[in-house]
Amino acid sequence: MISVELSEATIKKLFKMASSEIPSTIGDFEVSNALDKIGKTISSLTASAVADTKKSMGQNAQVHFSPEAGNNNILIVDDIGVVTYQLKVLFEKHGFSVETAKDIYTAVNHFKKNCFSYIIMDLFVSTEREGFILLDEVKKIINRDGLDTKVIVITASGKAEHKLKCLNKGADKFMSKEQGWQEEILSICMGKEEEESEEESEV
Repeated sequence: MISVELSEATIKKLFKMASSEIPSTIGDFEVSNALDKIGKTISSLTASAVADTKKSMGQNAQVHFSPEAGNNNILIVDDIGVVTYQLKVLFEKHGFSVETAKDIYTAVNHFKKNCFSYIIMDLFVSTEREGFILLDEVKKIINRDGLDTKVIVITASGKAEHKLKCLNKGADKFMSKEQGWQEEILSICMGKEEEESEEESEV
């Protein structure tokens, strides 16, 4: 049997990639389950991407999203590759153009060169401190240039103080990485959440 010691940072990243809470006790079983979840997610997304590619090669691809302002560009910032891959596949499937970044410097550089309708950023990229720096920097550019870019902060933490701080700094939405969070973000960016809210207010 091979024994491997994992650092606290590695454990946090592992369970973050698996979209799971860190268990109170961690052993072979818990680590194996987390790896299985990650593997299934990658396999599912890869199969979906391959199927979409085959379909588009056989017939004209159908674009489901047509933004009013003509800007369907989205910037996704997360240091976990499986997260950016998940969201990139999901959004491109619905006609969005997606740029990704794994660190705050690449993210700011992308934002300075391109116009994005949404920035979806992980708060811990790769630390909480850097996440807040990124949020401050993009909001500074948005306010300075009068942009209509919306900022959605995502995190596996979900702490109330993190949400309050992000909203106070100008984030338009704060979302925990709970089950179904990817589809919820897609609904927001496609304007479905606003449509549902308007329908409820009319009733």
